[in-house]
Amino acid sequence: MTTFSSNQYNVTSDNLSSAFNHFVTDVDSLNLWDISVRPSGHGHYRIQAIFNVDGKELTVNKTTSDMPLIDAWKSGMNDSFEDGGWYENWDEVAESIISALNADDDISEFINE
Repeated sequence: MTTFSSNQYNVTSDNLSSAFNHFVTDVDSLNLWDISVRPSGHGHYRIQAIFNVDGKELTVNKTTSDMPLIDAWKSGMNDSFEDGGWYENWDEVAESIISALNADDDISEFINE
């Protein structure tokens, strides 16, 4: 069974477990170090996450144009997220940003290298 932990502000081990529990089965420990969101041009944003997977660092990059998600994430990082609107609560935002990374394949490939 995988042990999930998070150093990322406002993202809990429960958020990680909800996102990865059924997809990451060959990993002993998965720690989320950081998620950053940066503009990448023409209404797109790059989401970068740094994970520690069984003691090794993995960086995952994805691009999205999901502005409600980006806006909700930014407001959560500034402690100004309010429930309702596009997302019912902060857990939904955290799990959606993790899901947008689609990192389960990256993690599986990484551990099988």
